[in-house]
Amino acid sequence: MTNRELLEFTLKVNIGTCNEIYTKINRESKDNSDFLSEEQRLLIKTFNNLVSMNQTILDTLYPQREDMNLPNAKHLAYKNGNEIVEVEVETKLK
Repeated sequence: MTNRELLEFTLKVNIGTCNEIYTKINRESKDNSDFLSEEQRLLIKTFNNLVSMNQTILDTLYPQREDMNLPNAKHLAYKNGNEIVEVEVETKLK
């Protein structure tokens, strides 16, 4: 397996993990409290780290992406202490 193939494999696994977190995370606060659980916070942090990592891998594998007008990646964040929302972030690293 070449390094490029390994990066492509890593990207596929990360995308699958991001899809699982995004679609299955419990978006309701624990016991209707004003705070997210530690598990929810950890899943949000993991999702965001993987999204950023994926963007870096994509930029490395496909340098022509820099010349394209691609939308910014979406991260998850918590709003008002207990609501999980999507936010657009600038993730381009040079």
